[in-house]
Amino acid sequence: MQPQITKIDFSGQTFYCGIDMHRKSWTIAIEAEDVSMRPFVQDADPDILVNHLKKNYPGASIIAGYEAGYFGYWAQRKLQASGIECLVINPADIPTTNKEKDQKRDPRDSKKNCKSLAEQRCKCDLDPTRFPAGGPSVHEDTEVAIKRSDPN
Repeated sequence: MQPQITKIDFSGQTFYCGIDMHRKSWTIAIEAEDVSMRPFVQDADPDILVNHLKKNYPGASIIAGYEAGYFGYWAQRKLQASGIECLVINPADIPTTNKEKDQKRDPRDSKKNCKSLAEQRCKCDLDPTRFPAGGPSVHEDTEVAIKRSDPN
């Protein structure tokens, strides 16, 4: 008797993916409804994340999110192009306790991003079209604004 192989299909289910970004690595937390997966660390490459999500959660609707900041919108654009909805979250909209501020850890931060997406607590109204691909970075835009406001 041959073993029966059943293909896993997550059609109709939504998975939330919180990302805590750093230059060389990302900490990823994934949850669906009431199930939380253990956070893991990967290289800072959207293609690796896309491959992981499509391989392990076939057919699922995936919503990813990370805090707006130093890294801009390049990862959001690459994830969107690969078919994964990606939101850039305003860090001020992520609920944080004093204990979490004092004891910052990447897995905790990625879980907070994930939970904020799942509970729809955060506003993700940051506009990536404001900074077109190949255009000025967030830092260059800020420097220009500072120069304009500087009376000297």
